[in-house]
Amino acid sequence: MNTEFFTLPDLISAFLWLIIIIVIGFVIRSSNDDKPHYKYFMQNLYAKLIFSLGFAIIYIFIYGGGDTTAYFDGAMSLNNLFLKSPSLYFEELTSTPSRENFRAFYDQSTGFPPGWIYREPESFFTCKLISLFSFLSFKSYFALTFIMAFISTMVSWRLFELIRSFNFHKDRTLVFAILLLPSLNFWCSGISKDTITFLALAILIINSFKILIYKEVSVGIVLKLLLAGFVIYHSRSFLLIVILIAFVFVITTRIVQYFGGGSLLTSITRSLVVIVSIAILG
Repeated sequence: MNTEFFTLPDLISAFLWLIIIIVIGFVIRSSNDDKPHYKYFMQNLYAKLIFSLGFAIIYIFIYGGGDTTAYFDGAMSLNNLFLKSPSLYFEELTSTPSRENFRAFYDQSTGFPPGWIYREPESFFTCKLISLFSFLSFKSYFALTFIMAFISTMVSWRLFELIRSFNFHKDRTLVFAILLLPSLNFWCSGISKDTITFLALAILIINSFKILIYKEVSVGIVLKLLLAGFVIYHSRSFLLIVILIAFVFVITTRIVQYFGGGSLLTSITRSLVVIVSIAILG
């Protein structure tokens, strides 16, 4: 077992953040007592905390480490780089990993990010993003795990509220499908590339629907869309193609309906979008 994650300062930081997050959750829940669906808010928070902790423990005790601990180590090296030289830190954030940068930026005082993570730009991009939040963890792996779980809680809740507004299903069905699905909570609540990707996808979907369905357009919404697209492009770029196909599908259908096209024209348009999409993917 790797004991570096179980030092007294690490555990104290994790415990304090756990208390802070739960208190914040109760404040959010109590301030929305007039909204019936908020009775599920704490269930969502507890699920994210429990599954993210389980994810961390399994990787440490069973696998002896892995991607999640490597992302954390990379983030810690970046945090140390910031303490050494903020200018080098921001230069590293905005540059592509290279041997020259590795030798120039890191030393014994900063520690070295895992080489196999650093050599893959998509993986090291995850370290860069996580490093922005790891400043708050006081170098505690479990504290950062709880922080990521809380962020996942808030974003998934916004997604739940969006889908709930369409009145497609009962709340209990949506709660399980969006908030309490075990596999989603296990893989997308802790320190992982999947968590980053899930958060970016959810933010992209939420703000796209604000524009497409609710006609809400603002600088904040556009910035969120651009940021989410940027994160997906640099973490799992192929997902952008899938998302763009779905959005083109929705947009073309709405255009046809706006100009008075009937069900036949709508079906033809959808079929064309599918055919063109398959051709592009091919």
